[in-house]
Amino acid sequence: MAFDDFLVHTCTIVLTRSGEEVDEWNRPIQTKVKIENVPCRFATKEKSLISEAGTSKVTEMYLLFGPDAQVSNDMEIANVRDDSGGLLFDYALKTISVAPKIGMRSRHHYKVYVEGGA
Repeated sequence: MAFDDFLVHTCTIVLTRSGEEVDEWNRPIQTKVKIENVPCRFATKEKSLISEAGTSKVTEMYLLFGPDAQVSNDMEIANVRDDSGGLLFDYALKTISVAPKIGMRSRHHYKVYVEGGA
């Protein structure tokens, strides 16, 4: 099975870019660039954290993207939809970290850890 077949969701990636234009204080003006219908897979994983206060469960959220996806540490992810077009949740996700996964010879995919909530 090809990795692309595993990416059963789609999402919108919102990248922040600094343009050549500047504001009145000579700071670069940042613009948001939307890339829509990017193949991805949303997943969660529960972890147990043990401390002096006891054990607590934490849910880790992440998305998987193919090797050609445009991802960055400061992007937002919105409109995550399942294969039938249904919206999984109605809020944007902020990126915590981007972890490229390397295969035998080249980048295989990206694992992007996210946070967000209602």
